[in-house]
Amino acid sequence: MHDPRISPALRQLTDLGDEPAPLRWSWAVVGLERIGRIRLPASAIEVLAAGVGGEVWARSLRLAVVVRPEGPGARLAVDGRGRIFVPVWLRHAAAESRQLLVGTETNKALVLIATVGVLDGIGDLLAGGSQ
Repeated sequence: MHDPRISPALRQLTDLGDEPAPLRWSWAVVGLERIGRIRLPASAIEVLAAGVGGEVWARSLRLAVVVRPEGPGARLAVDGRGRIFVPVWLRHAAAESRQLLVGTETNKALVLIATVGVLDGIGDLLAGGSQ
């Protein structure tokens, strides 16, 4: 094998460093039904361990709803198709796009539900104000 000190290709590989950290979040954009219900992605259902007729616990934050398999919070029923009703304030916030952002964090067993407008803020931040 070539000595990395004299091989430009091997030197570049060693400069890359460690393996990238595993992703902590799984994200999905889901449609909001007219009656105020969403279908949770498979990853969220798995993390919440919510099967047919299951219950989860939800707490409203400023921009999102946090859903966990156990309390504190308000109980939400998960129907046989993995659907839940979202709070009225979140329905109103998503009235124009009729879509919501659902993030699943496996290690902490939690699901975040927010408007897709959160992505606009992240996009603006990443773009650094370039127009």
